[in-house]
Amino acid sequence: MAKYVCTVCGWMRPGFYMDGEMVLSWDEMKEMGYAEVQEDGRLLEVSGNLDGLLVIGEDVTKLDGNLYSLFKGTPLQEVWIPRTVTDLGRYLVAGTSIREVRLFCPVTVLQNNAFSESLNNPACLESVWLPDTLVEIGNNAFEKCTALTHLDLPASVEKLGYAFIYDNGLTSLQLPPHLKDVSSAFYSSRLQQVILPATVEKIGSFSYCDASVIDLSATQVTAIPDKCFQYCYNLETLRLPAGLQTFGYGCFADNRSLKQLELPDGLKSLGNTWLENIETLVWPVSLIDVNGHQPEHLSTIYYRGTEKQWKLNGANNKWDLSGVTVICNFTGTLD
Repeated sequence: MAKYVCTVCGWMRPGFYMDGEMVLSWDEMKEMGYAEVQEDGRLLEVSGNLDGLLVIGEDVTKLDGNLYSLFKGTPLQEVWIPRTVTDLGRYLVAGTSIREVRLFCPVTVLQNNAFSESLNNPACLESVWLPDTLVEIGNNAFEKCTALTHLDLPASVEKLGYAFIYDNGLTSLQLPPHLKDVSSAFYSSRLQQVILPATVEKIGSFSYCDASVIDLSATQVTAIPDKCFQYCYNLETLRLPAGLQTFGYGCFADNRSLKQLELPDGLKSLGNTWLENIETLVWPVSLIDVNGHQPEHLSTIYYRGTEKQWKLNGANNKWDLSGVTVICNFTGTLD
């Protein structure tokens, strides 16, 4: 295969390969009806008993598969997409046996469901090479990719769409350093921990995320949305941002594993967060509003202020803390 590879960019001569050898050139594929390319550059269909690697020709500018995959019905194992492509379409690997896709095209956006395997049983995709021009990854982009266990996100990525790794095989993921918008990106993901970078300003729902650790401490997030951590059954450690101002309704509903929580200085209101399973709480002096119902398993409060400040705290009139141990002048952390 090496004799066909550009030593500068890694690109290969377009065509179909088996066992490292070109079997059909791209022009031969079109002439024989294995590849249909429109005059406007749209690749409409690839067909035939092509069990190997396909390197798409540079006369293609758009992959026009959508719900009906370009490669459906072929036994292709690997596909390379050229620098000329500006539109990848959706469901690129749906209904196929493709294991690897390499993107040489400088696209900035992966569309919704770009690599979704929700139509595949079993899922086959194991590897995706993403370009360093990528800025946004769409909703459900890698949905049901259960064979995908590693993914390198380019440093250029700033936005992750809703449930972009929904129910796929990834248990770890290094997030880009300039990430800004994560929406509800980690909804129903299998990640074991999520550590968001300092550039993130807003988050969405983490519901059904498998992570035992979620770290928001470096972010600029000021508000936790409603039901943010609902059904995060494995969550044991949650680190909150220093600038946090508000909690939404029912943030911890049906959250079974989180037993301790350190609230940041400056937080004034706890809201109705449903902290029913919390046993240990670090309480800042600023927190005076706890209108929500009292955590039924709360046993210990570590208070950031003095005993006198605690006695003056308005929360004492809203929760019955007679059976709770309160430790004042706390300056440490729970980690």
